[in-house]
Amino acid sequence: MFSLVLDATNNIIRAVMAAPATTNNPQFSSHYADNDGTTFVEGSEGGELNGTTNVTLVTAPAASTRRIVKSIALYNADTAAVTVNIQYFDGTNARTIANVTLAVGDTWTLEGTFNSSGEMKTTGGGSGDVVGPASATDNAVVRFDGTTGKLVQNSAVTVADTTGNMTGGTYNGLTVTTTTGTLTITNGKTLAASNTLTLAGTDSTTMTFPSTSASIARTDAGQTFTGTQTFSSPIAVASGGTGLSATPTNGQIDIGNGTGFTRTTLTAG
Repeated sequence: MFSLVLDATNNIIRAVMAAPATTNNPQFSSHYADNDGTTFVEGSEGGELNGTTNVTLVTAPAASTRRIVKSIALYNADTAAVTVNIQYFDGTNARTIANVTLAVGDTWTLEGTFNSSGEMKTTGGGSGDVVGPASATDNAVVRFDGTTGKLVQNSAVTVADTTGNMTGGTYNGLTVTTTTGTLTITNGKTLAASNTLTLAGTDSTTMTFPSTSASIARTDAGQTFTGTQTFSSPIAVASGGTGLSATPTNGQIDIGNGTGFTRTTLTAG
C-alpha cells in the first residue's frame, strides 16, 4: 500500500487539469490519518476538479502534526478523456506526483489507474500510458485521438479476424460497397474514370483495347470513323455489307440477287 506524508502546515496535495472538462469535472476523494505524537485521528476530503485551476485534494496538517495520506481516488466523470497533473505543493514549489490521462470512467489512485470495470491498467515498453474508451466495437481499427500519442479511440472501420476483410471504409472519398468482387490493377498502372462507369457482361470474357488512345463506339447511334477500319470477317447483308469475304478482282461487280450479292465479271460485248 502506497502512502504520502505531509509534515508541515504549508504542505498539500493538489491537482490541475490540462484543459477544462467537456461536460463534467473529475471527482476525487482522499483519506488520511493525523498523528501528533499522542493521538491518531483519521479524516477524509472530497470534491471536484476545476479545469485549469488548482484544486486541493489533501489539505495541510496542523502544527506539530504529520498527516499520512493513505489513499486518493480521482474519477473521470467527464464524457471525454482528461489529462490531470497531481502535485505535492510546499507553498512555493510544486512537484509532480503523477501526470495521467484518464479515459471516460477511469480512476487514478496511489496504486495505479483502474478502468470502468475495476481492472488495473498496465503499460507496455513505451514512454507513456495509452488509454482508450470505456468500450469499443469488436474488430474495430484503433485510431489515435489528438496528438499526444497517449489517447486512442474507436472507429467505424473493422477488420475480420481470419480473412482480414475490411468494412465501413471510405478511401480518399471512394466508397467500396461490394463484399465479393475482386479488382486487380497491374503494378504501376492507373485506373481513372471522370464520370460514372458501369461494366456488365459475362464471366471469363476479355475486352482488348488499342495500344494507343481511342474512343469506344456506341451500338445505338451513328458513328464517324476517321481512321482505316479493318474487319476480320465479312459484314452481313443485314448490316449493310455484301456478305462476301474475297476481294473483287479487276472487272468484277457485285449484283444483288434478292437475298444477298453475287459477284460476276463484266466482259466487253
